Amino acid sequence: MNNVRKSGGNQEDPQTEGGQSPPAVRIGEIYSFRRPAGENWNLEKITGLCKLLGNPEKKFPSLHVAGTNGKGSVVAMCAGILREAGLKVGAYFSPDVDGYEERFQINGKPVSKEKVKLVYEKIRPSVLKVKGISFFEITTAIAFQLFADEKVDYAVLETGLGGRLDAVFLEFDNQFGVRFVQHPAFEGLTGFEDDDIGFGGAGE
Repeated sequence: MNNVRKSGGNQEDPQTEGGQSPPAVRIGEIYSFRRPAGENWNLEKITGLCKLLGNPEKKFPSLHVAGTNGKGSVVAMCAGILREAGLKVGAYFSPDVDGYEERFQINGKPVSKEKVKLVYEKIRPSVLKVKGISFFEITTAIAFQLFADEKVDYAVLETGLGGRLDAVFLEFDNQFGVRFVQHPAFEGLTGFEDDDIGFGGAGE
């Protein structure tokens, strides 16, 4: 079970009796989840969490945006195109600037803080069963669950670091997923940097 750190450095069990979430969960506790130092990155934890949740990432098709610069702009552009086609569209951005909830949009509008909190409360019991899961993996799972609950027609997802071990990459088990990776054809729009290959891997 994950432990949530208090500001004083002590640890406490974030669950109440019976394994239920307390009535008022602070969304900020998500920031306390970290991968153990030195642990190799893989998709096992996000895969395990999504399996516990009933694989919400498989309930909608998606577009995956990766690269160095301009990912958020490409996500917004692609989501706008899909909306103009009459689709209900979820968009997932990383990182946030003014508030955690702005990472999630439905049809071009940020999801409310209360809605994000409710989704986190819904998935929290499963989160606590996955030892060593990270902030970004939890946040990605919130996006998957939110978009599944909202029954979006399509989701546009921005990677974190990118590459085949990025939590968002799990989405490509979804047979409807479309992989959209920054490459020279889009150079004039977003730029192309050496670290796209150095961190993400050639062809990732």
